[in-house]
Amino acid sequence: MQGKIVISAGLLICSLLFGWGNVLADGMVMIEVPPSVSTAALSSRQPTFVSNVALPYSHNPTKIEALSVKYHRVKVVIDKNISTTYVDQEFLNDYDIDVEGMYIFPLPEAATLKGFSVYVDNKKITGEVVDKEQARRNYEELVRKGGEPALLEYAGKDMFRVKIYPIPKHSGKRIELVYQEVLKYDSGLYTYEYPLDTERFSPKPIDEVAISVEINSSGTIKNVYSPSHEIGVKLEKTSALCSYEEKNARPDKNFFLHYSVSDKDLGLNVLCYRKPDQEGYFMLLLSPGQIENRTLDKDVIFVLDTSGSMWGEKMEQAKEALKFCLNRLRPKDRFNVITFNSKVSLFKNNLMGATKGNVKSALEFVDGLKEREGPI
Repeated sequence: MQGKIVISAGLLICSLLFGWGNVLADGMVMIEVPPSVSTAALSSRQPTFVSNVALPYSHNPTKIEALSVKYHRVKVVIDKNISTTYVDQEFLNDYDIDVEGMYIFPLPEAATLKGFSVYVDNKKITGEVVDKEQARRNYEELVRKGGEPALLEYAGKDMFRVKIYPIPKHSGKRIELVYQEVLKYDSGLYTYEYPLDTERFSPKPIDEVAISVEINSSGTIKNVYSPSHEIGVKLEKTSALCSYEEKNARPDKNFFLHYSVSDKDLGLNVLCYRKPDQEGYFMLLLSPGQIENRTLDKDVIFVLDTSGSMWGEKMEQAKEALKFCLNRLRPKDRFNVITFNSKVSLFKNNLMGATKGNVKSALEFVDGLKEREGPI
């Protein structure tokens, strides 16, 4: 969609207008939140949701409990030192009335909002960038007409707010949010942080919380570590996949992920901390170089008994086993086949490279073997 970004009173005003939609996000939905709560939400840089009940023909708010979170899913893609965060959340309005909400959430410092969407009848509706005042007028007009608009605005330093109406009763509301940022780098470590501390704002446990982080680097990734949560890590040379998942959760701290990049054989990072007039402490991270799995080239000599004791099924089983091994030789391997009875016979006089041609000749040689006169 086309739109425009304007500068107003020294602040960047970026309003996104949705013709039809419902929006909610990480935090809490409630009526007439006391000033102390909403102020704390703003100052703590944690996401929260403040809302008023939308009563027919009335603007008088009525206080209710907060809405619950059905799931909170986050996908992060880190390319070198740039992270792109995709947030997918759904809230549930279990009440018998529709509500109008104001959701206030913080972006990380210096992060850039890249996209904001809501879902209506399982269809994704993406925001349109328009002038701030025009967005407000359109929003209010849609409310009067019984529409379902959502209004997203830049609300100051690293803070955005979403105003939506209505949040229908007994239904789930899903949003998607995308933002980018440059990762912090200190003492050889890159740090990614996601605001997940919602315990004081969420009325009950969240059914599902999941975070996945994909790291892609031009150098060798060494230490990958989360001091805040237990994560699974799949580490390759220049990429890593980290995951955290919890059911029926009440997150009480932000998600942190540290990693380092180095082409040295040994990765070493030191983080130090000391409060004034107190003894300090440090954390030392050591990561050995990755061991490349290399299969050694082999010289293999197969020895097969072709005496009369190998008559019948024994001989056929031995030949099948030998052919199985021949077919699994690597091109740089060398091999030979020796048979014995009353005398010793060789497939070749010297070790042969396991080329396709040599292996084919060896298989034909084995197929032609037969048990001979009685056992040695």
